[in-house]
Amino acid sequence: MSFINALKDSEYLDKYTESFTIDINFYDPNLKLFSVVHMAIDHSEIGSLMPEAKTTLFRLFQYESANDYTSLFLHIVFTLLFLVIHFKEVKSVVDTGWVYFTSPWNAVGWFSLICTATTISVFIKRYAVAADTLALVARSNGDLGFQEFVDLTTAAWWDACFKHVLGITVFINTISLLRIVRFSQTIGKLLALPGIMKEEILSFSVVAVVAFTAFISSGYLVFGSHIESYSDLYQTTYALFEMMLGRFFANEMLDSNPITGPIFFSTFMICIFILLMNFLMTIICDAISADVDVTHDRELADHVWRSFNAMLGFHSPPNNQDKAGEPKLEELQANLRLLQDGLDESLDICNSILPRDDRGRVNVRTRKCQTRASQKQSCPVIDTECKVTIHIEPASDTDSEV
Repeated sequence: MSFINALKDSEYLDKYTESFTIDINFYDPNLKLFSVVHMAIDHSEIGSLMPEAKTTLFRLFQYESANDYTSLFLHIVFTLLFLVIHFKEVKSVVDTGWVYFTSPWNAVGWFSLICTATTISVFIKRYAVAADTLALVARSNGDLGFQEFVDLTTAAWWDACFKHVLGITVFINTISLLRIVRFSQTIGKLLALPGIMKEEILSFSVVAVVAFTAFISSGYLVFGSHIESYSDLYQTTYALFEMMLGRFFANEMLDSNPITGPIFFSTFMICIFILLMNFLMTIICDAISADVDVTHDRELADHVWRSFNAMLGFHSPPNNQDKAGEPKLEELQANLRLLQDGLDESLDICNSILPRDDRGRVNVRTRKCQTRASQKQSCPVIDTECKVTIHIEPASDTDSEV
């Protein structure tokens, strides 16, 4: 406060001042971490003061120990693999044209490549900014400490930007892994859910976005100057998402505003947590219970699993089990009956096609045939008939034991 009073006495602060910001840098030599404490007081148009405080923790030293150089090696290997995959994808696009993007998985793959390239670029920029900032810190270090103030907000901003971009990239690549396991019936039905409930989800999304935006705006206006988690729109959105998942701080709302706080909390829990979330779960349950024809390749999964077991030397035993005794004899007799029925049907068909005079004899008849030159000749026709009889006798005990 003495520092602020000194600024006020020197007429640095007056009634026309709209914003006052203080940045303090800290460094922990044990953990080799830097931190920036940002404190600001804004004079709003309605005459109130809006305080804000933020602490950012980050690291400027990149590669020092053996583990750091191992990470550097892995970063280089990852970059080389990314370039190879990117070259293959570009070649596929050139060969197939715009038809390549008609597949949703190909579009997700390309979006993943774009996010990965952005992450690599931001990482390189973050490393360059950190190196320049360390050079400024080294030049400003005197005998009694830091002789000049070094602004670390740029390095802190790029470090936070890298963390956000890396999180988005990891999320997209994790979603892309579903493409590998889509032959599973459960995963295939899960991937088919958006196509089933797209109309209901579209209508629900419009209502949910409007309601959620209304609560974000009101929460920021009511609690922005009293609660840290509602200090800006980003923090307010994050806090409301936590409330939607069941994590909330009702005491802070009650302490900040005894009247508006309970009203806001109760309205949000009824409209968002109870009504909209139950509507969403109903839509998802109806889509799951629907009869979906999922196209998945189970044979591919079984073949891969059998090949993997065979490579390790494991072989699964056959499922069929040998049956001994009377059940085996009954099964053999049933097969013989089926064989006898099939032969009888075949003989009936042959007897109906081939004419016969007497059963058990072979008759030779002559028939006159005419050629193109009107010449007559005798053509022998042979009628045959045979009788097949199968006798089934139960096997003796001695034969069954053999």
